[in-house]
Amino acid sequence: MLTKKLTREYDNFIENLFFLTEQNHINFFKASNLRKKNISQIVELENTKPKQDPSISNYDYADFLDDFNQLYDQIEYQDKSLWLPSNANFIYLMSLYENFLSQTIKLLIKHDKHIQEKYMQKYQGDAEELNKKGNRELIKDIRNTQKCIENIDLLTIPQYKKYINHLLGLHHKDPAYLKHNNFYIEARERSNLFKHRGTEIDDKFEKSLTENLASEGDKNNKYSKKLIKFARTFSRPLRKKWIGGKKGCEHKRDKKSGCVNCSAKFKTPIGRDLSVNPSYFEHSASTIFFLSSVIYRTAFNIANKNSKDQPNLNKEHDFMCKMGIDFNRLSGYVIPLQINTYSRNHLQFKPDDVENVNYFLCTNNILERKLDLKLKTAKINDIKDDKEISVLTKSRDHFFQNINDNNIKDIVTSYIKKNYEDYLSLGLKVANRKTHLADWFMTKDLLKSTKFKKLFKQLNNS
Repeated sequence: MLTKKLTREYDNFIENLFFLTEQNHINFFKASNLRKKNISQIVELENTKPKQDPSISNYDYADFLDDFNQLYDQIEYQDKSLWLPSNANFIYLMSLYENFLSQTIKLLIKHDKHIQEKYMQKYQGDAEELNKKGNRELIKDIRNTQKCIENIDLLTIPQYKKYINHLLGLHHKDPAYLKHNNFYIEARERSNLFKHRGTEIDDKFEKSLTENLASEGDKNNKYSKKLIKFARTFSRPLRKKWIGGKKGCEHKRDKKSGCVNCSAKFKTPIGRDLSVNPSYFEHSASTIFFLSSVIYRTAFNIANKNSKDQPNLNKEHDFMCKMGIDFNRLSGYVIPLQINTYSRNHLQFKPDDVENVNYFLCTNNILERKLDLKLKTAKINDIKDDKEISVLTKSRDHFFQNINDNNIKDIVTSYIKKNYEDYLSLGLKVANRKTHLADWFMTKDLLKSTKFKKLFKQLNNS
């Protein structure tokens, strides 16, 4: 069944996205801690730096330099182990997303007659246009429908996206979609930079980003200027390198900025490095999660016809757990709400009790964060009149009221009030087993409490 195949492609991709995000996070901070350790060792070593007269100390200056350079080489190695794997993971994530797009659209074209007709109409028009320019790559297969479908892989990503937009009818002017689509274009340009020219931001990166955004409707460079600024925000200084000095010299540091054998200086060049850190990786993963979820829901809607099947929305719950709880990112709650708003406005989608609970939890967590921030900077009376707080409160209450099952409402209420005993008692009636209850977002969140953790451990796994 087409809907099951679409769900399988989506689930596999999102699981890989979560895996890469988690592994990148772990590996980056592991290397970062090793690097900090090496830096502290250098500081300690410099405190024991001898005078350059070897007759004063058995531990002469040459030995000190050897130890110093050895530690500095380790720091450079850790620097590479920070950024190279992160860049590689990022490029792979982008490739996985493009493969997900390809597989999803091919499934629709092959199994949905109406979509196949729309595809062939556009394919023929593009093939004829290219043929006029002397390019027969597409038109030579025009009589073979299966070959034409396979030829979608010959298209560039911008062309490919136009096919997806044409066939799925995605709403580009939707505020959330527009924002994430622009973020994706920036991420794709960054990925192309890494694959072809290195990691230093250059004129070609900015020019290509501007041109691609213009092709998406950014005629006055409104978004390109913001995204170029955004890209520089998620950047770092270039790595230090030897500048000047004698050719052929095997530079050896006498201090952090100079060579002991010549006049070369170990300096930071002018420019910015766009290498990926965990924050940018999580930002890109969040953007891709939004886009892939909207595309999956849209494709599912098309394939579903008159069936009452629902798309698999469990991955949104997993996203809340990963980004919201594990990484403590606000995006863990904002992105699912954006997906819901897009779906409500443009798709035949009605959340069930489980989804309404998820959206309630997302809104509640955003609201709590906003209230905490307001309490630090404003008086309680000011909060009562705050429009943003009022909108969030109404939204949260709306999702709660749309939960039909009163038992689930009681579970959510006990979670909000941190009534641990009631939560566990009510939760087990729905989850049936302790292991199932442990997978819930609410349980994972409450496990931050030592008291709740103790009570949870005491439960029988029945």
